[in-house]
Amino acid sequence: MLSSLGTALSGLNAARISVDNISNNIANENTPGYKKRTVQINEMNSLDSIIAGQGVNVGGINRVVSQYMYDNIMAENAKKNYHSTMDNMLADIESVFKETDNSGFTSDFNRYFQAVENLRSNPNSQIYKTDLKNQGTIIVDTLNRLYDGIEAQEKLSENSLERDVTRVNELLVEMGKINKQIVEQEIASNALLDRRDLLEMELGTYVDIEVDRSSYGYELRIGGSVALRYGDNARTFSVLQESVAQKDVYLKDDGQTSSLEFSEPAGNSTFDENDIIRYKFNNDIEVSLQFGEHVDMNNDGIVDAGETANNTNYLRLLTHKINNTEELKDTITAYNGTYKVDADGNKTTNDAKDNYLLIEADVAGPEGRFDGRIVIEEYDNTPLDVTNLEAKSTVYQDEYQSEIGSITIEMQLFDRSISINSGSIKAYVDNLQTESGANKFQEYKDQLDQFAKTLGDMNSQYIKNDDGTYLYGEMSIDANVNPDGSLVSKDASYIGNITSSDSTPDGLFSGSDVRSMRFNEGIVDYLDQDKLDYLSKLQWKDDISFKDGSQGTLNQEGTLVDPTATSFTAFFQKLTLDVSSDKESNAFLLETQKTVIFSLEESYNQIVKVDKDEELLDLIKYQAAYAANAKVITALDEMIQVLLGIKR
Repeated sequence: MLSSLGTALSGLNAARISVDNISNNIANENTPGYKKRTVQINEMNSLDSIIAGQGVNVGGINRVVSQYMYDNIMAENAKKNYHSTMDNMLADIESVFKETDNSGFTSDFNRYFQAVENLRSNPNSQIYKTDLKNQGTIIVDTLNRLYDGIEAQEKLSENSLERDVTRVNELLVEMGKINKQIVEQEIASNALLDRRDLLEMELGTYVDIEVDRSSYGYELRIGGSVALRYGDNARTFSVLQESVAQKDVYLKDDGQTSSLEFSEPAGNSTFDENDIIRYKFNNDIEVSLQFGEHVDMNNDGIVDAGETANNTNYLRLLTHKINNTEELKDTITAYNGTYKVDADGNKTTNDAKDNYLLIEADVAGPEGRFDGRIVIEEYDNTPLDVTNLEAKSTVYQDEYQSEIGSITIEMQLFDRSISINSGSIKAYVDNLQTESGANKFQEYKDQLDQFAKTLGDMNSQYIKNDDGTYLYGEMSIDANVNPDGSLVSKDASYIGNITSSDSTPDGLFSGSDVRSMRFNEGIVDYLDQDKLDYLSKLQWKDDISFKDGSQGTLNQEGTLVDPTATSFTAFFQKLTLDVSSDKESNAFLLETQKTVIFSLEESYNQIVKVDKDEELLDLIKYQAAYAANAKVITALDEMIQVLLGIKR
């Protein structure tokens, strides 16, 4: 009978604990990260087969979990947050390029060409000249505002990346503290496990993580490297940014021979009398060296041996002239080949002979980017003008041996390089690392730079042939070839320098990118009918190449070398369409990801979340069990009382 009483008491206790658990579940229904608890009730072992049983015991209170679904939600959530971050960034960029019927760059550009047409109709009108000056200045200002808008978003992304990295480390430290508490406890409390899960879920929005919760302990990895485990301190997650300076290397593929070559006929391929070599910077500043020119290398006012330009020293002399051009100070530095850096940071080259031309930006990163090219002019007589030009060529840096001004970003965990595949940090890194291949900021800026460079080039010089056709732009003239590949005729050509002086071809627009671009309004006063006729044709030209090189160049099949050639207006419109298309494509991926997560969370929450209706049904069940066990105890008590009464 006493055994029966113990059995009933165990049932009473189990029912009470179950009711308490139901109360706790209902109380925490809206607690973030809380997972439903269930009471583990086990039958107590009986020592004798004759005895009906020893009752029940409470083995513990457990969380309801679905680890597989939880891990899937974390993985998909990281992808969603990547697209969500991209969506915010692209939305801001889209607003920068937003246009209406009467406002925006397209409208400004149309008004500029209308101003050109007006002045063309009356080249002496001061009103039309003033209007063209205003409209040209607006073009430069508007392009810079677009650039400013992109760079403002870049700055926001830099700040957000720094904030997210800080938060990742805070989460790792907090999770490390929780792990320490769990280790110190004989049995991990459900509250601590819930809290750690909640932190894991937040961490997974910044980076994609992998968690091993095997019986051996707990291990969390970021990018394949351990960030946290039982018994260890959290490891520091960091993002290191390095700016790389642009280097233009003028070398042949063999990596040893200078790519600056002269191509005069009769086998005379050397720098000799009447030859000129020019370095053109940003389609704006020019440094030239003529054969026989004296260059005072040591600034002593005396022409020393080796200071007169010839075939053996022209690279060293050109390097000196570039480095002593005031407009290029603190912008670029030229070197005679590879340099060595001493302990004090000084760079030295082997100047015993000409090596090759290397030009390096003084400012590292995209901010220091520049556009440079070498133009070699070979004349067979004087005067040195188009009538005596024997050969002309343009030499660009070797792109495989050169370096572009860029930003590299390396993610590290405990000083070890890692890579991540999703999360907000991935989105920021992709769009801040210049050569990531996924940098939308740089993609849009590059296209704006291409637009500015081409506009500046085609507004600087042109050649009008006898048949009325044009060779467009300074780069085309420097290449000395017609669109069909033939040499420009030196007898039937007219070079139009769009400048205030025939000897200084500044260009109506100058510069090789948005930041170096300027509108030289003083030149407007010198535009004659021929130049205005040429400028007006630019608005209708629909085969403009926005890549480096000559305009309208044809290959052997007679088709354009650049199949993407288009008009100025169409090029810019394509850029705005690309921005909108990128935004819409990412928005579609974001909505798809949201749908996936919603479906997973719906199924997951049905398992782990508190269902109040279900809890109330359980409450009735355990209340009934409690009452039944109480009645059993009451009946046993009465039976014991009877037995005690008989004994008396």
